[in-house]
Amino acid sequence: HPVAVATPGDAAAREAAARLKDARADAAFYGAPPPENPGRLWAEEIAEGGVRRYVFAHASAFREAYATAPSRHFYEMIRDGAPVRPYFDLEFSKEANPGLDGDDLTARWLAHVAGA
Repeated sequence: HPVAVATPGDAAAREAAARLKDARADAAFYGAPPPENPGRLWAEEIAEGGVRRYVFAHASAFREAYATAPSRHFYEMIRDGAPVRPYFDLEFSKEANPGLDGDDLTARWLAHVAGA
């Protein structure tokens, strides 16, 4: 297989250097991720038909980026054998249920799940 070599004037080389600079800045700002939380992998749905882009970041950096992301179609990729937490996508139609209080329903659901 041929080896691709990027020259300093190459757009791919400039993009790779920018990503490396960003990663180093993240590490300097957030600190090195602790061994028990080394970083996580997310998949972003970017087109129909299962097209995904993958993002690897420390949770703090990802949360900050997600808060301002134009797309909210990210899914955490859970590694085999990694500890997991349940995530609940709770939603309902306000139009079809005008008398329901979403905050109250969420609190009741969490109490039910926690066994309180």
